[in-house]
Amino acid sequence: DAGKMRMQAPIVCLQTWEEKGAIAALRRLAAALQREFYVWSAGRGFVKENGQPMGDMYREPARALEFIRRHKSNGLFILADFRPCLEDKTVVRILREMAMELETARSMLVLTAPRLPAPPELQPVCVTFDWPAGGHADLEALYGEVAEEVAATTGLGIDLPRPERDALLKRVKEMPAGRARFEIARALMARSR
Repeated sequence: DAGKMRMQAPIVCLQTWEEKGAIAALRRLAAALQREFYVWSAGRGFVKENGQPMGDMYREPARALEFIRRHKSNGLFILADFRPCLEDKTVVRILREMAMELETARSMLVLTAPRLPAPPELQPVCVTFDWPAGGHADLEALYGEVAEEVAATTGLGIDLPRPERDALLKRVKEMPAGRARFEIARALMARSR
């Protein structure tokens, strides 16, 4: 929800199993807000919106945060799969200092991961969203798609009995599609044992 993100929370924690779609949505938001757009990952470092890599020196999370601190124009920075980095006390401290010193005021800082609990030191300056919000997927189609993937992986045509399938789809109804996909796959794989 772009309106909620415009409220300028210092750090947005975006929990998503669908990183590619989330990054595409954030890229559109950056364009609408006329902000520069950068995506960081431990594997590639920073990549600008045009796909241009910024170099290996920014692969380290602390260096990436220093780049954001020094960046002078309004930017939207995505830090992909950032949860393991939050176990580093130095990284948490740098983020905390950035928020305290209002260095995040001109930038939008979005951390992504499938699950992204903010450390206690950052909870007052973080807002957490799930993307996409649950309840929008065609669950029957999603079930069929996952069943095909599981069959291709295991070589077995696995299907749940209708009452069990209906109960599973009811349970995952309000989950983000990526999480629903995971739960369906897990149920089918459990049936294959």
